[in-house]
Amino acid sequence: MAKIILRGYYGFGNLGDDILMITSYQIIKGVFPSPKVHISSESATSEYISKLVDVESVISSSTKFKADWIVHGGGGIYFDFKEGSSFYKLLNLLIRKTGFKWYSFFYNVLLKIFGKNHLEYRHRLGLGIGVGRFTYSSKKFHKSILSLSSYDFLLVRDQQSFDNLEKYNFDYPVFKSTDLVFNRKAWLQNFTISNAKSTDIAIILRDWSFDNHFHVERFLSSIKELKDKGYSLKFFSFDAKADEHYIQSIKQLSISIMIWSPDKMSLNDFIGQLNECRFTITSRAHGAIISACLGIPGLCIEIEPKLRTVQAMLGTSYSLVPNDFTTSLLAKKVEESFDKLDELKNNTIKDVEFNEKRIKSDLVMVKEHLSKYEQKD
Repeated sequence: MAKIILRGYYGFGNLGDDILMITSYQIIKGVFPSPKVHISSESATSEYISKLVDVESVISSSTKFKADWIVHGGGGIYFDFKEGSSFYKLLNLLIRKTGFKWYSFFYNVLLKIFGKNHLEYRHRLGLGIGVGRFTYSSKKFHKSILSLSSYDFLLVRDQQSFDNLEKYNFDYPVFKSTDLVFNRKAWLQNFTISNAKSTDIAIILRDWSFDNHFHVERFLSSIKELKDKGYSLKFFSFDAKADEHYIQSIKQLSISIMIWSPDKMSLNDFIGQLNECRFTITSRAHGAIISACLGIPGLCIEIEPKLRTVQAMLGTSYSLVPNDFTTSLLAKKVEESFDKLDELKNNTIKDVEFNEKRIKSDLVMVKEHLSKYEQKD
């Protein structure tokens, strides 16, 4: 009976990460024999987690706790676009020169010397992980590299993650897969996907401070033209806290918006609203993936490289819109899509089935790999 710590960006009220948590939990139950699952969260609002998954407990990373495995369940947890100070630039250089294994060794020795409580484990597994790039002066690198360098087995979610990881020359096995959310039976429980869609277009944007919310403002200026062309828009936010600018901007226009509030609603309630739409325009990666899993084609606004990666996963059902789109370009993209909507809907089914088969096949491989550890342990 394995004691598992499941880690991710969980408990912060982000729909994509909450679905990754549910999916990872179900995967763990499938690949480990009789696991006891505890979730690690640093959120002050993590109480709702127990509504979504039946875990033993929710703990923080500063808890004194021993486990057989730490499992990182999905998400782009390794990246940092921001520049830090010269101190971090020097620190990161020293870490690279020292070597990641020696750095991890010294770090753990210091934890014991200073008596810091922390999570202890025997093995580390990563499922559907995204690996981006770090700036040379990143404030996150010195902590992120501790876990990134210490996996026993890692399943990355895309080619770009695989390429980024390859530069570090780690000696553990790495395999390229797809996003865990495509394992849709894990989170679409007791839910029937409707084929009778309304005429609504789902709008799922996200705050993106790196471009000063440029794409949100640009989209707001496009609302009138889209409505004048007869399109009905239905707005969604996947993260109430992270999307404050987007949400307030929509409300100032006296437009209603459906906000994921896990402490007040069920997953099926929220997904049910999205399921009624026939098309999606999104700048959230999981906005596209979750919509596609509901049979909804759409457009990805490329505010960061991840959107191009997701569009490639949904290559025949989703198209890219550049971040600096004009109102006329967006309207044209929507019109072109609606002219072949039935074809796109069929392509959506095929794209999702392809990714679903891939993740299921890869999880069989993960289970076979884990059986080797059972024999050793």
